[in-house]
Amino acid sequence: MDHFSLSSDDIGFHLFTCESLATIEKRIAEKKTEQAKARLENRVQQAEVEKRQPRPYLTACKKLPALFGNPPLELIGEPLEDLDPYYNDHKVKVIMCY
Repeated sequence: MDHFSLSSDDIGFHLFTCESLATIEKRIAEKKTEQAKARLENRVQQAEVEKRQPRPYLTACKKLPALFGNPPLELIGEPLEDLDPYYNDHKVKVIMCY
């Protein structure tokens, strides 16, 4: 029986860098622009209707689900971009302990 696993590149184990922060700030600015435009046009955005939620299995102090595999050892203790897509427009970082 084959076991399903993802490589670190597939899941998004990426170092949190100045470029990461710039990308997040760009997403925040785009989101604010879209919200302002929607208010001006007096319509509700689909994203706000859906009310995205953080993934409960990726909360702080929980063990990383086996589906994600083990992060590369060189990334342990380093600031990483968040794995949860909910936070792709939030200024957050993750540090994994092993």
